[in-house]
Amino acid sequence: MEELYKEYKDKGIEIIAVNLDANEFVVDRFIDKYNLTFPVPYDQRDQVREKYRIIPLPSSFFIDPDGVIVRKVEESLSLDKLEGYLQEIQPK
Repeated sequence: MEELYKEYKDKGIEIIAVNLDANEFVVDRFIDKYNLTFPVPYDQRDQVREKYRIIPLPSSFFIDPDGVIVRKVEESLSLDKLEGYLQEIQPK
């Protein structure tokens, strides 16, 4: 994700990885270990999990420039698949 974040950020795509299942300390260590620069907020009160009905982890949502969810993927993504989905929502 970090590799694609750097590339697609300038193309109008934002990547946000919401932490739903680990405590903030664990996530902060993960962010530091992999030098992540995209936002990784912690869903302290399960608001994101409830609003988007997230059951399996990982789950990814691809939202177009109009705020419409165009795809929900409930599995791990390869770099190639992730990039393909990002291209689908890339602003024209």
